[in-house]
Amino acid sequence: MLTMQRDFFNKYDEDMKKYGQQRGFDASEKFLLDNPHLACDFTANYLTLECLNLGMEFKDEEMCTMAEQCIIVQYLIELAKTLNMPPTNTSVIHNFFRKFKAADPSYLKMFRSEVEAFQDRIRKRAKDKRDAAIAEMEKEEREKRIAASPGGVDPQEVYESLPEKMREAFDSQEVSQLQKVAEEMDKEEFSFHLQRCIASGLWVPDANKPNAFEQGDQSDQAEKEQPDDATETPEPKKDR
Repeated sequence: MLTMQRDFFNKYDEDMKKYGQQRGFDASEKFLLDNPHLACDFTANYLTLECLNLGMEFKDEEMCTMAEQCIIVQYLIELAKTLNMPPTNTSVIHNFFRKFKAADPSYLKMFRSEVEAFQDRIRKRAKDKRDAAIAEMEKEEREKRIAASPGGVDPQEVYESLPEKMREAFDSQEVSQLQKVAEEMDKEEFSFHLQRCIASGLWVPDANKPNAFEQGDQSDQAEKEQPDDATETPEPKKDR
């Protein structure tokens, strides 16, 4: 069955697409009378898939037109079943549209309600598929970012978790701004975020230079360790 449907899709792709773009009962009747082979379940399945594709592309007006054409084919198939005749029979197609256009308003209202319900289902399904595709794409991008980072940490997640002032300093791309944040922020908190930045590759320390954010502490420590008479010239050692 699937092979038959695939072959049908390949053979009549353009015909089904053109039918799905028809508007109104008169145009639909003429097209199906010229192409009676389209009055089948394969066409209804094809149009459903096309509606979903259009919905995912935000082409709502085109989707709505094709959805109505899909329901018309389904109604035609159901009528043919009650008559115990093939829906591809041109007499069945002609009588279907004749009765359809002369139908009671309540019947047409039911038809319209079914079309709108189908359109709503397509919109919901299209949104679900878009969301799933976006989630999968974001997952793949995250895995790539993690693989490219030095410490296996997602740089985007690290950046978004930074305190606002630290994030602003990174955005400025000025080391002085980050040094200022280091002076104002709790040292343990700053160190935690800085290490995550290094692990994710957001911050690449210079291995040939001391850490810029520790220079202040190092100079303070050096001052504490320097003796009061450090400025005096030491006496030369005597020869023995």
